[in-house]
Amino acid sequence: MATHKLTDLVCRTAKPTDKTQKLADGYGLYLEVTPKGSKLWRFRYRYERKFKLISLGIYPFVTLSEARAALADCKRLLDRGIDPSKKTGKCREVVLSPGLGEMLQALHEQRNPKLDDLIFPAPRGGPMDDHNFRGRAWKTVLNRLGIDYRKPYSTRHTAVSHALANGADPLQVASQSGHNPQILYKNYASVIQSKSIFVDFC
Repeated sequence: MATHKLTDLVCRTAKPTDKTQKLADGYGLYLEVTPKGSKLWRFRYRYERKFKLISLGIYPFVTLSEARAALADCKRLLDRGIDPSKKTGKCREVVLSPGLGEMLQALHEQRNPKLDDLIFPAPRGGPMDDHNFRGRAWKTVLNRLGIDYRKPYSTRHTAVSHALANGADPLQVASQSGHNPQILYKNYASVIQSKSIFVDFC
């Protein structure tokens, strides 16, 4: 598939017609030019055997290079099994379980790291990306446990389901997992514990 077919000149000089135009750049990214003259970046992709469409911003406020960078971010999410349309894009603070907190604290005391040191470096000291983690650690652990391979991100769904089934606050789960609350209620409604909202006057 040809990529980077657009130039800034093409984007800037594209004129509206009586029909919506789609100026393709490659890998599902295109500039949509509406009859009213609006120019919108769109990304069409396939997730779980369905085609989906998301907006990446308005041109020229989002430039061609910025749209391509956003496309690269979306493709990295898809490679990890994550639907780009469901990410909030917000930083979040995760409350650790006591056991995990103790493990990380012990690791910190053992290594005495500097502020710019990597938390989980590769065996030779370099950074460990998704590909390295899946190949070196994830597959090994699953094989030892006799578990069929699944992407690491799929365990997020399991963790969220268990948390909700055990009565965790859905809004807190949404905040810590990076879910939009509406999406969480839609996808996990069956496991959210129901509680009476009426006061018992007896």
